[in-house]
Amino acid sequence: MSAQSKKSNAPSEYDLLKTRLEALYLDARNNEQILKKFQQLELRLLGCSSLAELMQIIIHQSRSAFGWDTLTIILHDPDGSIARL
Repeated sequence: MSAQSKKSNAPSEYDLLKTRLEALYLDARNNEQILKKFQQLELRLLGCSSLAELMQIIIHQSRSAFGWDTLTIILHDPDGSIARL
């Protein structure tokens, strides 16, 4: 096999760049979809009128929207203001 035929079997720089660009495009579309889901969740959270409603949205809607198997919530309440609600 000649050096010329070996070279023609290797992907060209154009092919490598095209493949990389396609991968970046797919990543960007995926990131855009994730951003939209977070924006929708944020708007729902901002519209909550009670702590119970807020927790309901965080626990159930965020898990289903993002396909999470588990969700951990840590409430930092050093002065006890949440406990007084």
